[in-house]
Amino acid sequence: MIETGRVDSAELAGRFTAEQSDLATLCAPRPLRTSECWPENDLYGAATILKTYAGVSQDRSIRAVVPHGVYYRRSSMTLSEKLAQLPAALAFPPYRVRTYARHGKLAIPSTSPFVYASRLLEPDAVRRGNLFIPVHSTVVITVETDWESIASRLVEWQAGSGRVDVLIYWRDYQLGRHRPFVDKGLRVVSAGHYNDPDFLLRQVHLLSQYEGVLTNGPGSHVFYA
Repeated sequence: MIETGRVDSAELAGRFTAEQSDLATLCAPRPLRTSECWPENDLYGAATILKTYAGVSQDRSIRAVVPHGVYYRRSSMTLSEKLAQLPAALAFPPYRVRTYARHGKLAIPSTSPFVYASRLLEPDAVRRGNLFIPVHSTVVITVETDWESIASRLVEWQAGSGRVDVLIYWRDYQLGRHRPFVDKGLRVVSAGHYNDPDFLLRQVHLLSQYEGVLTNGPGSHVFYA
């Protein structure tokens, strides 16, 4: 379980492994339960991770915007971040500092909560095979691609280069995008719902098990891998 200032890597690894046998439950809708005054700070468990790493009580609220993705553009800022009634923002990468400052927020140089999550867990000693991470849908955007063709290509890759598992995003699992992979005998795993406070830790745990990562497009997962 997550506790202030530390995590039990062995306990979490065992639980995360067991959870992969029931993806329907892992990817099911769940409410966002958080003490954050701006709830979006805790999407993917971001605020939870930062407070755990810093040894701060989970009951306290971070008085700064916590971006939950990697932005490629120097000037982009989400509408919700602009509207957040918070005086500061944890800015990353470094070229994003001026962006938040221009919008009247104290820009505090930081890094992705994923980095802090990766410091909390002890990685697996042995890495095997490859993990395919597709560009994923969201609650407002649905990714359309030839999932059957991708699954077939992964089977071909697996025949020549070894094991390939598929990391499916919760929204795409709900849309049934995992089925072509399952039908072709590929193992499908997930980091869970984005309101799950263990999402980032589960993602770190999954990524630490593989030698390589494959994808069909850019996204935060490329940097995390």
